Amino acid sequence: MTKSKSDNINPTANRFIKETLHKAYSFEALLTRIQARTPQHGTKSLLDTAKAVSQNISASINIELKANKNLSVEQIINLCTNRSLLLDSIHEVVFKVIQATEYTLYPMGLIAATEILIQDIIPTFALILNPYEGGTYKITAYPKLLDSYRKSLGPYQKKETKKEKRLPEWIVVLSYPAVQSNNILLHTIMVGHEVMHLEDWVSNISSTLIKSGQVKIIKKEVRREAKKTKEKQGGELFKNTGPVLRSWLREIIADLIAIRRFGPAYFFSFLSLSFALGVMDQFSERHPSSRTRLKLMFDELRNMGYMRPRKINQRIVEELQFWENYINSKNVYPSGKYLIALNSILRARERIRARVRALNRSKEYTIHNFLNEVPKLLEYLNNGIPPSEVFDISTHLSTPATLSGILNAGMCQYLDGLKEIQGLLKNEGNLEMLAMTKFNELLSRAIEVSIVLQEWKKGTS
Repeated sequence: MTKSKSDNINPTANRFIKETLHKAYSFEALLTRIQARTPQHGTKSLLDTAKAVSQNISASINIELKANKNLSVEQIINLCTNRSLLLDSIHEVVFKVIQATEYTLYPMGLIAATEILIQDIIPTFALILNPYEGGTYKITAYPKLLDSYRKSLGPYQKKETKKEKRLPEWIVVLSYPAVQSNNILLHTIMVGHEVMHLEDWVSNISSTLIKSGQVKIIKKEVRREAKKTKEKQGGELFKNTGPVLRSWLREIIADLIAIRRFGPAYFFSFLSLSFALGVMDQFSERHPSSRTRLKLMFDELRNMGYMRPRKINQRIVEELQFWENYINSKNVYPSGKYLIALNSILRARERIRARVRALNRSKEYTIHNFLNEVPKLLEYLNNGIPPSEVFDISTHLSTPATLSGILNAGMCQYLDGLKEIQGLLKNEGNLEMLAMTKFNELLSRAIEVSIVLQEWKKGTS
């Protein structure tokens, strides 16, 4: 594993370098664990080859930095994006061949917390965590799976048994990159955005906005784009825009619910993944560009009080200001059906925001929640203690930390370079990578303990 030569590099650019190197480090460690349990010579050879590829990718970062000492922040980020995508490529090759089954691929600390989030949306379900070869997160939900099959059988079916009646109504599958299994902060996307797709689905937010006409295709935009393709009426263009608009609306609503539930922690996790995937200005059938989504997230952060000058973690303030300037520094517009869908959503954004903000206000993580919880949790983290509770010195009582609080405290320390954790470790080996591993262990343990404390308090109240 190559250590970065980062003495004179901008802190933001340096963080992206470290993220990419840690991704390679995690991949190589994962391959080593799988290799120890693999009896087949051919599979071991594949794993050895994949390790060599990963080592070459991480080494190439330092080689390029050394050869080009005046790279801008954006050029360094683009370099890291390129290397991250290469890692995804070899990662995919390996996991198409090898089905990962070992427990280390499951973020154990997050399982109970994820189940509690889902249980608040749907009453009975079974959760399946699926580490896979891809580079992003996905959710697949099967509502009343058994019932759907029984209906397809028509009248030719047996009577439902008591055991069948006890089966969960929903099967929820959350897929995440196997190589990022223990990256607790990045999993904010899983517990935030992906789980909030369920909230949208069950609460009918996006479907209601579409059906009521509050979000609709702007016909004027269709006619304008149709002229460019010399389509007289634009009927085909209108038809093709519908599925894009519905998909984009679902993604944006999940983003907005997640940012209101998890605050800056979700913003920075999404930002990191967007650069790793190279989709900052990429539009697709299912997703608007990340730049578009981040601009809408900033509106929510501002509404929740995070963009006002006040005494919060200085590193978060600096980062938010930097990224607000970066994201607003240019506008990248698509064409055709993508442009129509984009303008249709932007025209309705106030109605979209109002619908999301009206949803479960008591669960929002505003600046008030942040200030009351995160600084105290950060003290625990800085001393190498899992930040699982908030102690009130005036009452000598403690309160279990919230999942949002733990993730935001972790984000504060992460943005500061994990310096405090590095100071607690012995100066041996790759200190930066050891600190990252210890950091994820602390967050995972904190989430587990906070859930236990919450359940204990329920039982004693």
